[in-house]
Amino acid sequence: MKVDPSTMKYEDWSLYAVINQICDGLGFRDTVLAALLDTDTRTLRNWKGGSTVNSHSGRKKIREVWEFVQLLNKVYPEHADALNWLDKPNKHLQFVKPSVFVRGGGIEWAVAVLHVEEADSVPVR
Repeated sequence: MKVDPSTMKYEDWSLYAVINQICDGLGFRDTVLAALLDTDTRTLRNWKGGSTVNSHSGRKKIREVWEFVQLLNKVYPEHADALNWLDKPNKHLQFVKPSVFVRGGGIEWAVAVLHVEEADSVPVR
């Protein structure tokens, strides 16, 4: 089931529910989300099962990815297009894949590029 991210607010969910919604409701598999969160799939499965996210940086990263995924789904509503965008070298990122920036802590760069691409997709009248 595709969830409309604009109707979901981060504050309305517990962390494990946020993680489950990103993986299940928004169509991201464990391996993709684990890479985005810079963790392994075992830790991610523990978080999905309700284990506590002990570190402040882990909680911050989950929130950043949540907001990033909402914007990604807004700009690329088709899941396949979103995954393709993540895995394709991007001219705005010096031909580095956005997923590399996100995993490396440069999620703000990927967000900025999405805003540029969102603005470019608006038809000129």
